[in-house]
Amino acid sequence: MKLLMVGILLCCSLVYASAPHERLASLEKALDSVQTLEADFVQKNSDGTVFNGKIFLSRPGKIKFAYETPKGMVIVADGKNLVYVDPSVHQATYLDLETTPASLLLDKHLDFREHATLISFYETKGRIEVCLRTYKTSHHLTLFIDPKTKMLQGWKTKDPQGNEVEISFSNIKRNPVFCDETLFTFKKQKRLKKA
Repeated sequence: MKLLMVGILLCCSLVYASAPHERLASLEKALDSVQTLEADFVQKNSDGTVFNGKIFLSRPGKIKFAYETPKGMVIVADGKNLVYVDPSVHQATYLDLETTPASLLLDKHLDFREHATLISFYETKGRIEVCLRTYKTSHHLTLFIDPKTKMLQGWKTKDPQGNEVEISFSNIKRNPVFCDETLFTFKKQKRLKKA
């Protein structure tokens, strides 16, 4: 009898454990259909500051945060590098895109299980939250997804030091055409220095 109960509990736990992975695969497929995205965003930082602006995303490898506040701040990825421009210190910081959690969302074909560990999966009427830990950076990346449209509504990142940044989208445009070929390029300015 004990053996039967253990077997039933094991089967139930395996079914329960596989359900989020099956839902994640379904969400990957829906998110994979979005090759380009444009939206307004609000960014909430661990220190209480709030920024806003526009985001442009083009897979594979390209993303741009054009900040309205703070004015002049830009984050742009050109498919290889991610450049963070902080006008308050007149500095541009260059990172290999693959060393950032953004690379998880910018692959040509999304496959979260190949690049991350599923930490948690929550679904409510208003939002799906998928928390992943990236293999390359050890960041936690929580995706916010609309359960009806399966559209990305934003995300939250948490670095190994515990710093969090949450980004929420509004006025989302799915698969817009970007005509500006320089949208995802960074033009060096005289006062900015390479870090």
